Amino acid sequence: ATEREERARQARRVRRERVARNATAFFTLRRAKTALDAWVRYFHRAKSQRHALRSLTIRWTSRHTAVAWRTWAQRVAESKLFRRTCTRVVARYTHNSLARGFYTWRKCVHQQVAASLEARVVSLQSHLTVNESEAVAQLRDADAQIQQHKAAIILLRQSRKLHATN
Repeated sequence: ATEREERARQARRVRRERVARNATAFFTLRRAKTALDAWVRYFHRAKSQRHALRSLTIRWTSRHTAVAWRTWAQRVAESKLFRRTCTRVVARYTHNSLARGFYTWRKCVHQQVAASLEARVVSLQSHLTVNESEAVAQLRDADAQIQQHKAAIILLRQSRKLHATN
């Protein structure tokens, strides 16, 4: 039993050592990654600063080119603004012209639809009047038939009474 206990203790010690090695390796790699990331950030920052210094130096050494460049850039900006303004004016004029035509067309369509609906209402009213008179006639016929059936039932009852008394 002591040999088994000794083996179990040794296995637990080996496991603890393996976990400790893995944790140490993890934190070591993590520190190395952090250091590498910091170096990459420093490199990119230094590169952008070198680029900014280079462009600033070029601008200072060639002021005439810079003045011409700025003048050209201002002209382009003015041209874009003028083009945008003209496009808006033309679009507004076109929209207003189209809108006038559309509103005129819409008014005509509304008038035609209103006239068509009025004609349909008149037609339905006359049809309703015809149907109403037909319905009244049918009701009178039905009432007459009911009266005939009532009279037939009364006669039938009287004849049964007469036969019952005989």
